[in-house]
Amino acid sequence: MRRPDLIAKGFCGFLAIDQWDTWIDQTPRDPGAYVVLRVESGVPKFLALNKAGQFKGRKPTVPVARLKKRWVPDADVLYIGSATKLQGRVRKLCRFMEGKPVDHWGGRFLWQVAGFERFLVAWLPEPGRDPLAVERELMCEFRDRFGSWPFANIRGPRQK
Repeated sequence: MRRPDLIAKGFCGFLAIDQWDTWIDQTPRDPGAYVVLRVESGVPKFLALNKAGQFKGRKPTVPVARLKKRWVPDADVLYIGSATKLQGRVRKLCRFMEGKPVDHWGGRFLWQVAGFERFLVAWLPEPGRDPLAVERELMCEFRDRFGSWPFANIRGPRQK
C-alpha cells in the first residue's frame, strides 16, 4: 500500500511521528484505522537495539535477521492498526516509541528501523463501523498486493 492509495481511501494526517505532541490533539477521537508510513525508499538499516519501551517486563528488541526477513519492498505502509478512539491509541503508539512502558506492543518492530523518527502517521475515522473490520480490510488488501502482512504487523488481522 502506498500513500496515494491511502489518500484515495480518505486517510488524513500524514504527520511526522517525532512531532506527535504538536498534533495529537487534532487526531480524531472517532473509531477507525491508522497507519505508519516510511517516506524513504529502499531497504533501511535496522537497529540492533529497539528504542521502544518495555511492556510487562518484555523487551521489544528482536534479531536484525528477523527484521530483514519481514521487510516488504515497495510498500510505504509499515503498520496498520485500529482503535475505538483513534487519538488515544495513536498517543499510546507515540509514547511507546519514546520508550514509555505503555500498552502498544503491536507494531514494536517499527522502533528498530533507523530513521523511525521520520515516519508519518495517518488515520481514517470510520464512525459507525467496527474498527477491527476496517483494519482487517486494509490488511487483507495489503496482503493481496504485496504477498505478506505489513512489516510491523507481526500476525495477521486481529479477530474480535
